[in-house]
Amino acid sequence: MLFSVLFSFSLLSLSLLAPLLGFTWFDFAPTQEDIGNILIGISFTGSIQGILLPIIFLSIHYSKTAKECWRTFYCLFPLFILALLIGWGIQAITQHPMPNVVNLVNGGLLEPTYYQLSREEQHQAMTAALAQSNGLADYLKAEWRQWTGYAMPAFHAIASFTVALYFAALFFRRQQGVTAMLILGWAHACVFIRLLIDMQRPQDLFVGLIIAALCAQLALMYLRSNIKKEDAIRALREKKLAEANAAE
Repeated sequence: MLFSVLFSFSLLSLSLLAPLLGFTWFDFAPTQEDIGNILIGISFTGSIQGILLPIIFLSIHYSKTAKECWRTFYCLFPLFILALLIGWGIQAITQHPMPNVVNLVNGGLLEPTYYQLSREEQHQAMTAALAQSNGLADYLKAEWRQWTGYAMPAFHAIASFTVALYFAALFFRRQQGVTAMLILGWAHACVFIRLLIDMQRPQDLFVGLIIAALCAQLALMYLRSNIKKEDAIRALREKKLAEANAAE
């Protein structure tokens, strides 16, 4: 777990190169619709709406029995929900606007009162603003129109890193390092795409990673306690069975 967290923080540190070197990650957003849609699809698997599929897939892939699969899943899921609740709480306190919203406000296409509008009114305002943004790719317009919340912490970072750190730790314990690194690579791809499409800042990702690391560690501790409990119950049953056989 410690290696995965340090690796993730180190790789995310690359996102800080943009402000240090005077460029934005949005400068590298692809203009081709096909490439953009592929990136959005990858990012979606690390979102709140799309994360359930990776959780189920990795639980099945990791487990050798149906019982182990269910245990791996249910030990993660409540801590995953906790991570989201922490994220919503921090968002309600900080209320940091998304960078794309800030840019549209600065460009005079959105009103500064955007976040005071209702969800429906936000969608209408964003649609009207994007209709005037002729140089913006259609996949970006669709994504910007969909997400109307605050930026910090990044929910893509919370969701993808909670799952990735949890399963990477499990696969590392089984000496399956390649699989663990692929899982971490998937999580980093999800969050770096959010930088590319101008919907998160590096600090949003770092806060999301901290929340994810905390809840992933709690999930691993919960899993270990369940395994120990099941082993103790199994040992007790075997002892009673042995005693019963000896009495006969």
